[in-house]
Amino acid sequence: MSLSVFRGGRDEVPEKAKNLITPDPTRTGLGNWSTHTTIPINPNNKLTLLLEGKRTDSTFQPYGLYATVSGVLIGHEWKPLIGIVNTTHKKQLTYEVLMLHEWKLMGAKIYTSSDEYAGTLSSSSN
Repeated sequence: MSLSVFRGGRDEVPEKAKNLITPDPTRTGLGNWSTHTTIPINPNNKLTLLLEGKRTDSTFQPYGLYATVSGVLIGHEWKPLIGIVNTTHKKQLTYEVLMLHEWKLMGAKIYTSSDEYAGTLSSSSN
């Protein structure tokens, strides 16, 4: 006697990361600066944020914020919902990203929660 379990459904192609602060897809290539940071979500997964914008000697204008999750994603799916980037007087950038976290069992959604990630980056590095 044996037990076999098959997961039905369609094969999904991973989506291109969407810009969380400028949802207009026609705004590309406007910046001259970018940086990224990695945030541990749990022992198996990490959230990577890419921030891009236009920088001069005295100002910084953020144009793009992209979020991706990597690691062992079996039974979990994270979807970025919205992001905010603010500049401070000390050439620092503060960010907040809201992620939808779905727990799945054999492809069926069993629980959904939202997680917020926030932090600070320096706008003076390339």
